[in-house]
Amino acid sequence: MTVERTGGALSSVVRDQVSLAVQVWGGTRYEASELALTVRDTITRSVFNIPGFARVRVEGLYNFPDPDSKQARYQLTVEVIARADY
Repeated sequence: MTVERTGGALSSVVRDQVSLAVQVWGGTRYEASELALTVRDTITRSVFNIPGFARVRVEGLYNFPDPDSKQARYQLTVEVIARADY
């Protein structure tokens, strides 16, 4: 799994709006999709247990085959609102 910041804006000295790309790989497209769903559910349920995080929204989840390894891969796009001063 990889997590990369792909954008977002520091909205104020205390609020950071972050766009993330989360990629997961699997042996098959089905395995990759199941892992992506598990990651999605974990992200949406666990965010309030992480200090400084105000909101997390999974905006997309889609098949995203890896052209280099030819492995099955899914990508989630996630928006996070966090405290910038935390």
